[in-house]
Amino acid sequence: MESLLQRDQSKRVQREKRKHKVTLAFTVTLCTIAAIALFAYIVNSIINKEYHSYKVMTSNERQDSNSVQYKSYQGMILKYSHDGASGITPEGEILWNGSYEMNNPVAGACGEYVIIGDVGGKEAYVYNGSNSGTLIEETLPITQVEIAKQGVAALVVEDTDSNEIHIYNPFDSSNSLLFTIPTNVKEDGYPVDISLSEDGKKLVTSFLGVNNGTMQNKVTFYNLGDVGKTKSNFIVGGVDMGQELCPNVEFVNNETVCIYGEKGFLLYSMQELPDKIYNETFDNSIKSVMSNDKYIGFILDNNTLLIYDLSGKKVLEEEIDYEYDEVYFSDRDIIFTSDLSCRIMRFNGEVKWDYTFNKNIAYLLPTEEKNQYVIIDDVNIEQVKLSGERES
Repeated sequence: MESLLQRDQSKRVQREKRKHKVTLAFTVTLCTIAAIALFAYIVNSIINKEYHSYKVMTSNERQDSNSVQYKSYQGMILKYSHDGASGITPEGEILWNGSYEMNNPVAGACGEYVIIGDVGGKEAYVYNGSNSGTLIEETLPITQVEIAKQGVAALVVEDTDSNEIHIYNPFDSSNSLLFTIPTNVKEDGYPVDISLSEDGKKLVTSFLGVNNGTMQNKVTFYNLGDVGKTKSNFIVGGVDMGQELCPNVEFVNNETVCIYGEKGFLLYSMQELPDKIYNETFDNSIKSVMSNDKYIGFILDNNTLLIYDLSGKKVLEEEIDYEYDEVYFSDRDIIFTSDLSCRIMRFNGEVKWDYTFNKNIAYLLPTEEKNQYVIIDDVNIEQVKLSGERES
């Protein structure tokens, strides 16, 4: 039988074991929390790293005038002017060339396809990246052009009493003009903006007209597939915006339409027929709009930046305290530019790169490579990579 002393010693041993277990568990827990915090800090530092400079990877001298225009598409650079267009890699390699003569060229791109139309003229060219372009000839002046991922093109042409929207498949010589959609200026007004879906099967148009001396804005949805063929002029829906001017409508992806107003926006889902998702009205007027296939963004005239996902959920609201000339979304970033400066932000509001140049910058274009961009000034086209080094 155990003595009293032996029992006391046994209890002390058990207490020490329990105390050791508690201490060990506490230490492990603290170490785990510290490790998780350190890991989160490192990941956050990597994800939200701020860059301070850049390294030039390739540089090519410009062989053109300042009247030439550039834009990014499909990870490449579209260069176009009054007398031709070309597709260029970020390294400066020319992928395709096309020549024409236009007084007022405007460009659109979707996927690998590019359309260049002569506003006020009667010609447009469609490029697929592998030839010198396919000509579309009109009998009436062109006012707008759009292109889809399959090469389907939409052109708005203007007559005295009516406008028409022509839908083409320029690579099908047997039936290049697919549809003609008439509009009536007196009844509908003028189409101030159109947008074609990525698959080329849906169209949205903003019409501006005057009724009894009052401005009226209407948005019309068209289905160019089987659903729309049973409808008058392919019309499957519309929105009467009243006196609110809607200068822009856009398929931000193949099935989502955004209608941009003066002080708000509407989102519609459109697989076949339009279905309203969300609408928002701001207290202040819209100064700038941006979009990609995941987000839409606005800068109001009180310098508030607002970003929404395509369900209408607000993902960022932030005041901006700097001037800019252009702002747009890439796949990864929000890019603000002016002649001498650039600020790149992430969609969580963190600044990625804030830089002041010692030369005038005409364009800063994203590439498909992470943290790589193309800077175009008056003299050179440079492919650059962001650097963490501060310049002295």
